[in-house]
Amino acid sequence: MEKGTKCQWIKGDNFGTIEIFDTIIDDDGVSFYLFESRNRCSTNIFKEYMTLNIDSLASNVFNQNNFLQEEVQKTIENPITPLVRDQLKQNSSKIVLTLEIPVIKKELYDILKGTYKDMFEILVNTIVTDYVSNTALKTQLESKLKIYYTPKNTPIDSRVLEVEVQEF
Repeated sequence: MEKGTKCQWIKGDNFGTIEIFDTIIDDDGVSFYLFESRNRCSTNIFKEYMTLNIDSLASNVFNQNNFLQEEVQKTIENPITPLVRDQLKQNSSKIVLTLEIPVIKKELYDILKGTYKDMFEILVNTIVTDYVSNTALKTQLESKLKIYYTPKNTPIDSRVLEVEVQEF
């Protein structure tokens, strides 16, 4: 975990409190994440008591609200949606989307995985949280689908050109 990473207590006496990571300390053979507030959390129970990259409890509630709105929207779907879903499962072609994301150097990963047994999961979660955006995926998919569904004999100037999406 990088210095300055925001974390939030999701369990215990400090529930809802946002902490900013400072360093890792060792106390009689037990490793702890130490925060700027001087609170600490054992590295062994961190996943159970805390979550990464939370700006505030309000944003968490906002995300839950968005999820509920999406669920309601799913129940009020367009009548053609079930047909499209069925055809996607049974009779579909494939389109390849490319994601350009930063990754840490292999040498650093090797060092960190020696220290953190769940380093791979931490890496994947950090990349997904920080660099994979639904907007970027949707934009890229829209572009690819327009190209896919544009007839081959359409003049080149009226065809949709492929757009590379980068959000960093």
